[in-house]
This record gives sequence, C-alpha cells and structure tokens, in this order.
Amino acid sequence: MDTLTIALFGVAIVAIGILVIIIGSVIKTQFKKSTTRKEGMLGIKGQARSILNPTGEIFLRGEIWTGVSELGTIYPGEEVEVKGIEGNTLKVSKIEQEV
Repeated sequence: MDTLTIALFGVAIVAIGILVIIIGSVIKTQFKKSTTRKEGMLGIKGQARSILNPTGEIFLRGEIWTGVSELGTIYPGEEVEVKGIEGNTLKVSKIEQEV
C-alpha cells in the first residue's frame, strides 16, 4: 500500500468515528426524559413559600408557582414534590423528613 492509501484509510476511520458519536448523541437525545413539558415537571422537588392549605406558593427551579397540597397543610420552608399539573397549578405533596 502506498502512503496516500494509508492516509485516506486513516481519514475514513476518523470520519466514521465522528459520525458514530454524532448519531449516538442524536439517538440519546431522542430518548431523554422531557424537561420542559408536563412530564418534565413530575417528581421535581421544591420548597413551600407560603402555607398551602390547600393552595399556596411553592418555589422550584428558580420560579414561584401556585401549588395545591394533595394531603394536609404544608408550611413555609417544607420540602415538596410535584405529583401532577393542572393548567399552571402544581399538585404537590410534602416530603417527609427522615429523623
């Protein structure tokens, strides 16, 4: 084999490697969990900013949302988890702190 053939073979191998990496990234992105739609909000943890009895304000991802407590009263500073969404209102439950 001459030098030109070896060089072209090397370039082809590198190009195939780059193509495999790009295709792998595209496929991975397609199966990644949504972070912007309704499904992306479920399970997110935040903090109560006001008393939720049952409605109040919660803080998560740098934003203040209207939240509705699914069970009981939630006090300011308590950790909450998003369980559902109805319009622009998040349905939340208190995260029990282990002692």
